[in-house]
Amino acid sequence: MHVLANLLISTYFNQFHCILIFSNNHFEYNSKIPIVSVGCDEKIDENVVFKYHGCQGIVISCENDLGIFENFEFLLKSNLERFNFRRYLIFGGNFEIFSSKSINYVADVVMVSKEFDFDDKFWLGYDSIFGMYTHRYVGEKSQREIVLLDKWFLKNQSFSFNFNLYLDKLQDQNGRELKIATFNYEPYSIPGNKDGTEMLVVLEFAKRYKMTPTFLVDDVGMWGEIYDNWTGIGILGNLAMDKGDVGIGALYTWEHDFHFLDFTKPTIRTGVTCIAPKPKIIGGWITPFLAFSWKLWIVLIIAIIIIFSSIFYVLTFNTSKSFLQENLMKSFILTQSIFLLQSIPKFPSNSRIIFALSLLLSLMTATLYNSGLASIMTVPRYKGTIDDVYDLIKSDVKWGASSYAWISSLYDDNSDVYKEVVNNFYKGSPDDLRKRNNESFAFAIERLHGGHYAIGEYITKEGIQERRLMSQDIYWDYCIVMLRKSSILTPKFDNLILEISQTGLPSFWEYQVSVRNSDMKLQEAVHNSGHQPHSSSLIKLSFTHLEGAFALWILGIIISCIAFLWELRPK
Repeated sequence: MHVLANLLISTYFNQFHCILIFSNNHFEYNSKIPIVSVGCDEKIDENVVFKYHGCQGIVISCENDLGIFENFEFLLKSNLERFNFRRYLIFGGNFEIFSSKSINYVADVVMVSKEFDFDDKFWLGYDSIFGMYTHRYVGEKSQREIVLLDKWFLKNQSFSFNFNLYLDKLQDQNGRELKIATFNYEPYSIPGNKDGTEMLVVLEFAKRYKMTPTFLVDDVGMWGEIYDNWTGIGILGNLAMDKGDVGIGALYTWEHDFHFLDFTKPTIRTGVTCIAPKPKIIGGWITPFLAFSWKLWIVLIIAIIIIFSSIFYVLTFNTSKSFLQENLMKSFILTQSIFLLQSIPKFPSNSRIIFALSLLLSLMTATLYNSGLASIMTVPRYKGTIDDVYDLIKSDVKWGASSYAWISSLYDDNSDVYKEVVNNFYKGSPDDLRKRNNESFAFAIERLHGGHYAIGEYITKEGIQERRLMSQDIYWDYCIVMLRKSSILTPKFDNLILEISQTGLPSFWEYQVSVRNSDMKLQEAVHNSGHQPHSSSLIKLSFTHLEGAFALWILGIIISCIAFLWELRPK
């Protein structure tokens, strides 16, 4: 047997970096391909096998080959190392392997069974015949049917047919079922219409490899989750429990699920953002104070105090100390006159520099103030604007959606900002969220690569009109297709996704799917909510624009009247 074993290994395993051999020295290995030798104990030593050796070739030559095969396939699910290209060569003839559940997920399995030519009545053991078998794998039915591939004769060391024992069964799967775990989520997946940006990728895969797509739709569990005992709900749970072959529906690169499933190459990049409550317009009475920033106002107040102190010092230096109260009043009036660009009386000659610098400062300040006031007088100002994740936190506005999958990408972020974002997230049922259209609440939506949006069905047009699209994303991630862990379909999916991305089809499909299935008025409303409509026409000044000026004027009149009445009081 060792002659045949080495012949098959050198012929069909030379593309692998190394080979795992489960054997108790049943044959003498003499190939040049590196091996990792493992015994025939059904309790496989994971510290030996799963060390990222790159051993995609697996040879089993043990009496308990069924137990080793099933245990190895089971351990693939609990280890991070992937075996998407695994190929089995099994010596022993235990055809129960082709009846095991694990055989459904492996295509390249060859069983070598020792047979004899009983027509040779002088047989002395030299005419041993070895049959090589596999399972059909393809087709709608009879996928476990055992198929004879070839026979090898020890006497002349030749094959009967010289067939390729490891034909690519994945290239033409002859109608084999492809179970797609998903739910209705526009524009990614619309099972009822067999449409969607990601649905079209999977349907193209099924068409290319001649598979029959069937849908496993879970609109209640949606994205779902995987539990530590390999059960779960939604798309993720159905994949973990092997109910589905492939999962689609805006699945991100979630670290937790990478321990349970296979991730393909990304299909598109998407950003998670919000349509948050609209900011409130600031009243016109505060307009006079908006020409300068608060920092500049502080600097200006400090400058006024310095100038007042300087004038007071000069006046006191040139007069007697008995005029202290009068000098204070004069200093106040002179400072006021300087900054209001009023004429000032003759000042002492030794203070010309102080007054000249003060007048220069007041002139520049007045010019800047007039320019700033003119630029903002007719421009609406808002408070409570939510444009990025920091604004969202400061606003204390709750944000949310119908599943915790919206924040799965943030669980492992230890920054204070995103911890607060996660704490402010609210998960509700579609009916509950629909009621929040009239409340101060931010709805999570997705900003797609082509400029469209994934909008929950619970968001109404009236709710959008009361909200504004954030200009920045809360976070972004890549959308992927998920499959069973170490799935043999993953490399094929990767190649297809890369080909589709190179052609630019994702953006084209996004546009087509949105036009066919989405409410474009709703899409337009979301998009326009984040943009202030531009108007080139001139705006007439109204009372609102001068409200602040009138407020200051009235305040001044009131203070003047009070001061005048105070002066008239009897002494």
